[in-house]
Amino acid sequence: MSVAAGGTELSRRRDAADHRARVETERGIHRYRTLALFAGAAQGLIYPADRAVMVWATLGALAVSVVAARWAMARHPGPTAIRRLGALTMGFDVMLIALFLANALRDPTDPIQMLPLFLAAEGAVRWGRIGGMATGAAAGVMAATWSVVVHARQDIVQPLAFVTFRVVAVVIIGSLLGSTVSAVRRQRRLADMVCNASSDLIVSFDLHGTVRTVNPACEAILGYTQDELIGTDRAELVLGEDKPDGPPDLESLRRLGSRHVELQFTHKAGHSVWLELDLQPDLQEGFVYAIGRDVSARRQTEAGAPPPRRPRRAHRGRQPGAPGGASGARAARAPAHLPALRRPRWVQGRQRQPRPPGR
Repeated sequence: MSVAAGGTELSRRRDAADHRARVETERGIHRYRTLALFAGAAQGLIYPADRAVMVWATLGALAVSVVAARWAMARHPGPTAIRRLGALTMGFDVMLIALFLANALRDPTDPIQMLPLFLAAEGAVRWGRIGGMATGAAAGVMAATWSVVVHARQDIVQPLAFVTFRVVAVVIIGSLLGSTVSAVRRQRRLADMVCNASSDLIVSFDLHGTVRTVNPACEAILGYTQDELIGTDRAELVLGEDKPDGPPDLESLRRLGSRHVELQFTHKAGHSVWLELDLQPDLQEGFVYAIGRDVSARRQTEAGAPPPRRPRRAHRGRQPGAPGGASGARAARAPAHLPALRRPRWVQGRQRQPRPPGR
């Protein structure tokens, strides 16, 4: 593979990893939006705010958006589609929280004024530090506006310092969350780049033995693509007496910790492959990580005959062909299966006769 082709392949793998991370982020956000729907329904039964019809209409709109977002995610959207989905969802959530705030304008101490913080958190998770600052500013303005309106309905004038403090506080919270998310993403991108560029097999499986992640080197080493291996049991491809007969032994993982093993695996083409594996359990996260190197060539060499010894070098002062000389040593130490080397004529006794005088 040329340098240009290799760089293009690494770029393609990096873009694919970024897209997978963005998809996982959207899925996580929509899981929490589903939880927010049920929590809002329970809260609406307990406290309907100013108008109960307004609460349930807003929750109905949230339910429709949750179902629509899940349907869109199930269609495996591309990079452009996933960005549009995130922007539309963010705009819809801003509208929903504005409706919730507009339906609770009687009590200045109403905890509903904390809802804009969820917007700042959502923007930070979705777009990092810049997103946290932008959505934090919007959420701070919403919270400050709600506070001014509610206090004005009570004939209370809020000082300007109180209003600006709300805006600045929410912006700082959004920026802090976004900076943390951006740092985590940088570390993850670096790990993905190293993992995707590695020629070694890098795989993780959970404590049930199910493969969760694997790098592209699996296709070169085992013949299987990433999609074919993810979700399978890690024992399906192991051969021999070391084949696991169940999920990983937690007690053994705690006692032994990191391990270095060599196992025989089945290649997709049918032949066997020996892998030297470094196992690193992470019981707190519930995963076991493995880095494997193909040592099939070394195994075959160890199983075969040892290579012949290299002959010693002859002493420089000895004549070629003499006993112990260079040619004699090579002839004496030549393996039996090699053909005999041609020797010079004078060694075979066919020395030239001296010329008569005068010729």
